[in-house]
Amino acid sequence: MLNVKNSPSFCCFVYGFLSVLVFIILAKLHACFCCVFIDWGFSMEENIILSASLDNIPYAVTFVKEYLRCIGIDGLDKFAIVVEEIFANIAHYAYEDIKRDVEIICDYEKKSNELTITFVDGGVEYNPLNTPEPDITLPLEKRKIGGLGVFIVKKFMDKLCYKRKDNKNILTLIKKI
Repeated sequence: MLNVKNSPSFCCFVYGFLSVLVFIILAKLHACFCCVFIDWGFSMEENIILSASLDNIPYAVTFVKEYLRCIGIDGLDKFAIVVEEIFANIAHYAYEDIKRDVEIICDYEKKSNELTITFVDGGVEYNPLNTPEPDITLPLEKRKIGGLGVFIVKKFMDKLCYKRKDNKNILTLIKKI
């Protein structure tokens, strides 16, 4: 008889679930401290460094959502989609051989009411601003694969800036709140 509780897949599931849960709890505690500084009118920059793996998308999304919740920004699901799309692109395409890191930097300037989310990776050079917009008028079966995620990000955010510096891709997303 197979004991599910001792199976490797069950143990991996429990470990993964507990890891995400602990990360969320720590993010919430950290966010409480950040709120005080933002309420006082300070700019609050926070960052996280994650391995560029699809498994880390929940961590990236949670980090940004907790930051936004802390500063009182609504529309968390839209920002979650933006973060998921950019992080997934980096995880899929930035590194050819081994997975390396992605840094996500969130900054909110209360005076200008401007949020910036910056993604920094050391992968192959790629400027998503040069991605042609997909023809969304075509039926799904006639559309080219790819480009829709970047299209969604461009439509939701107010401004996107890309630069390559010190062999790193730096993509900054800006949204007036």
